[in-house]
Amino acid sequence: MVIDKFPDIELNSLRLLGGSSITGVNYQVGMESHFVAGPVYILIGLRKHGYNERDSPEKTII
Repeated sequence: MVIDKFPDIELNSLRLLGGSSITGVNYQVGMESHFVAGPVYILIGLRKHGYNERDSPEKTII
């Protein structure tokens, strides 16, 4: 069974702590800091692990 935990949400609809979020890239060159507003893309990789009860005290509940 596949559960869609991360539905497609348009970037401009995201909210942070009840207010609008500003996305961008913050970087520093030498002593100067810069912020460039714009879309930020995040790649999420999911890895499926096998589980051996003998090797780990943790249990996964799905």
